[in-house]
Amino acid sequence: MRIKLDLNENAWGPPPAVMEAVRATTAESVSAYPETGPAAARIALKLSVEPAALLLTNGADEAIQAVFEAVLRPRDAVLLPVPTFSFYGAAARRRRARIVEIPYRRDWSFPLDAVLAGLGRRPRLAVVVSPNNPTGTRIGREALRRLLIRARRSIVLLDETYTLFAGRSHARLLKTFPNLVIVGSFSKFHGMAGLRLGYLLAGPALVPRLKNALPPYSVNAVALAAGEAALSDLSHQRRMKAELAGEKRRLARGMRGVGFRVFPSAANFFLVEAGDACARICGRLKDAGILVKDLSREPRLGGCFRVAVGRPSQNGHFLESLADAVPPPVLLFDMDGVLVDVSASYDAAIARTVGHFVGCPAKAAEIRALRLATGFNNDWDLTAALLASKGRPASRREIMDVFQHIYFGSCGNGLILKERALVPKTLLARLCRRRPLGIVTGRPRSEALLTLKRLDLDRFFSTLVAAEDTAGRPKPDPRGIRLALKRLGAGRAAYFGDIPDDMAAARAAGVLPVAVFSGPRAARPRWESRMKEAGARIILENLRDCEEAIL
Repeated sequence: MRIKLDLNENAWGPPPAVMEAVRATTAESVSAYPETGPAAARIALKLSVEPAALLLTNGADEAIQAVFEAVLRPRDAVLLPVPTFSFYGAAARRRRARIVEIPYRRDWSFPLDAVLAGLGRRPRLAVVVSPNNPTGTRIGREALRRLLIRARRSIVLLDETYTLFAGRSHARLLKTFPNLVIVGSFSKFHGMAGLRLGYLLAGPALVPRLKNALPPYSVNAVALAAGEAALSDLSHQRRMKAELAGEKRRLARGMRGVGFRVFPSAANFFLVEAGDACARICGRLKDAGILVKDLSREPRLGGCFRVAVGRPSQNGHFLESLADAVPPPVLLFDMDGVLVDVSASYDAAIARTVGHFVGCPAKAAEIRALRLATGFNNDWDLTAALLASKGRPASRREIMDVFQHIYFGSCGNGLILKERALVPKTLLARLCRRRPLGIVTGRPRSEALLTLKRLDLDRFFSTLVAAEDTAGRPKPDPRGIRLALKRLGAGRAAYFGDIPDDMAAARAAGVLPVAVFSGPRAARPRWESRMKEAGARIILENLRDCEEAIL
């Protein structure tokens, strides 16, 4: 599934009336050059302007290009608040104009005082994009009036491509300010980006010059019919705006929840500050099939991306994938099969305990099969299940006595001494310098500490949650992971485990479930399938891959 949230398209699409108009297009209207006049007059009426004030264009880009061609000569000054839609800079360079950049404030609010000061130098053209792309910034009506009064000797291009998401057009100001030109579009609010319909609104002194800068018949017959229909379907607009408002709140809340700064927006998109990991996060989202606009290499926008507000299901997938893509502040680990190889200790103790009761040790494949089921995070429970399947049930006390004797031995020669580290200490040293590390294990604390200290691993972990800490509620219950988060003062984490119970516990705790493989290669396909079924979001061949995959 591919989710496009990178081009600010309206995820709700056009009103039903638009599609009806498209389907009603006749062969006669397609074969003839379109008559723009009648449709333009009806569109002008819907936009509350005189027909003579309206020029229809092939998208807003053609409208912008026409303004620059009609107004600018080489070396003329263009006042341009930045960052903004990149086409403005390109259009100015095409006309060999001088670009006078006015930076937005650091909170991306409109730099009114700086723009007013710049207008004092009488630039030929001043550009105002409201709401601005990519910042989402809107200029208030009173601020716009002050700007227009100050710009009496300049032409002001007001780009209202996203205005209807925030309120009403400023078209009424055309009667008061003959130096104002408004650019509008049906692409965004009306969901018609594929039909390429835009427009210019201007007074009688500017319309003839703008018209001369436009090619003939640039607007097609289908777009004309669709534009009329779009302005007639008010019920769709109301529903769309209400749903969009709710999804904007949900999206902003979710992105702030993973630690991002989300700037206020009056449009259908957000500018998001993600920091140094921005490009990597955008890449991970792309790998997950979700496209956002990576702006991290753009001037003044380092560490930022832009994301459009999608439909509820799209936003749900985005937020879920974003939580996976964002480096977690804490790393939590299961112990057995992840940090420590227990194939010659716990697994062997299970096999030999079963053999004690039935005369034949359990096979490794039998043990692996039960670990891939649920509810066998405790090795004594797993042993009991194996014995029951062989027709030789035993009490928990009987199983524990035999198991622990085998595991610890009688003279310090138990299987516990055969446990080996699965992860290099150099890797753990790097990880703990970057993130707090914790362990959530089903082992009793004494057994966990004995192995961790013997293998010199204990020094890398800030907390250890053991069997005694979960009050008899082992994984897949999330209690242990939640306790570790509380101890480390974190709201998010990644949890590395090797069995389905680990993944289920991580999901229930609201952390990123990461599956780590440590068995024989032949068992990998079945293991991976079960881990995905249990909710694993990332699958690692071994823990050495975690830096690239997670951080």
